[in-house]
Amino acid sequence: MATAPQPHPQLLRLLQRLLRESARLHDLIETIHRALQPSPDTASPDTVPELTPTEERVLLAIVNSNDKFSAIWSDLRMGKRTFEGHLNNLYEKFGVRKRSSLVREAVRRGAV
Repeated sequence: MATAPQPHPQLLRLLQRLLRESARLHDLIETIHRALQPSPDTASPDTVPELTPTEERVLLAIVNSNDKFSAIWSDLRMGKRTFEGHLNNLYEKFGVRKRSSLVREAVRRGAV
């Protein structure tokens, strides 16, 4: 009885490497695809993003005050880093980078 021919060892190693690389490429494509999907927080520029109760307090304090941020976080009885964390969340959820834009977007979208 004849035995089946054995693949060349170098060809076998190259095929195994190709399979590993294609799996990495597939993972990379999936990561890029997920990154390009709209975030639920910023799904529409006309809707009010979902805010936590503390984010709502911070947003109202910012909209209703012309004070510096240091006075606002003091009035809210919260630490600087905690305040900054909530502020950065608000910036991200409203798709803005500065205070005046945050206030404008919050009023435009009816969040306050």
